[in-house]
Amino acid sequence: MNFDLDEEQEAFADLAREFLDQECSPEEVREAEKTESGFSQQMYQKLADLGFLGLIVDEEFGGVAKGYTEVVLFYEEAGRHLLPGPYISTLIATEIIRQHGTPDQKEQNLPLIARGEAITVPAWLERSNDCGFEENRLTSTAVVKGPAYHLQGCKRFVEFGASATHLAWLAGTEETGCVANQSTLFLFPVPKEAPEVSEYVTQGGGRVCDIKLELECPDSCVLGAVNEGWSVLSLGLELGRIATAAYAVGAAQKALDIAVNYAGERHQFGRPIGSFQAIQHQLATCRCLIEQARWLNYHAAGVKDGGSRATPLASMAKLASCRALRQTATVSSLTHGGYGFMEDYDIQLYFRRAKDLETRCGSLVMDREIVLDSELEEVDR
Repeated sequence: MNFDLDEEQEAFADLAREFLDQECSPEEVREAEKTESGFSQQMYQKLADLGFLGLIVDEEFGGVAKGYTEVVLFYEEAGRHLLPGPYISTLIATEIIRQHGTPDQKEQNLPLIARGEAITVPAWLERSNDCGFEENRLTSTAVVKGPAYHLQGCKRFVEFGASATHLAWLAGTEETGCVANQSTLFLFPVPKEAPEVSEYVTQGGGRVCDIKLELECPDSCVLGAVNEGWSVLSLGLELGRIATAAYAVGAAQKALDIAVNYAGERHQFGRPIGSFQAIQHQLATCRCLIEQARWLNYHAAGVKDGGSRATPLASMAKLASCRALRQTATVSSLTHGGYGFMEDYDIQLYFRRAKDLETRCGSLVMDREIVLDSELEEVDR
């Protein structure tokens, strides 16, 4: 399989890199962490103006209609620069609406996302442990009331939920016993009567929150078919895992670059510490892990560009990429010695972000379950 980029893709990657080099320095990342929202609204709008928020949105809805490989290219650059914000969450929602939305839902939502006027995020987790999520009973319920649904419940760990303008909310119905894999997905604007929101700052400086709400929702808000919400959401999470993996690879590559540069500049015993075999071997191992993860990302994106699902591949890519980032950030921090844990040095930003990415689109435990389930299906055939 040939993973070489064509000229248009290389130009696209160069555009993303050049823009983020100018607009998303480590200083900007540090400043974003201090803001109430955890990201720059101005940056969000600039990326929308350049078409990055509408990457997979059809041109008729104001997007640029790129492929999934371009998604990987952009998010790898985003990870290299630690771009903070609700970008992956909005990408998940965009994919769901694009694939399963009604014509009206697409018309009402996709142009807003592409223009940067909407922040649409999924709200689906309800407890800290997502093991066996599909068989879990949801506490968020949707009760039919005439031509509408009465939604009630609480969602946990909604990424950048406090900044969201729209929610994709997973709820169970009485007829299916509120089991997650037979739930229904609802898409609606955040009500003016603000829901109860409890926000937390993550280790990596991101924002997650618990959202508790109760509202009447017209049946036109159902996204996809009734009682098929989990399969609809899973499609978006699949792309979200690929984007997360690409982000982790970009962050790992930058962490490695930082370590190599420091190892060449720092002298001990009259020579650069990068000349010592103990450090060389560690950095070489990190390079191997990054390359393995990068090509797995391209493979997953290529499968989706070919029109097929890449569910196990997406989880494999996330597992491999998060491992590469975690190990590379650790090795880079140790290469810096005590300096690696000081806020003045950039490597601590990457070290802290590594843990955040492991919980994106479900935990690594959930990803392992997905990979194992696919293997068991192959055995049963």
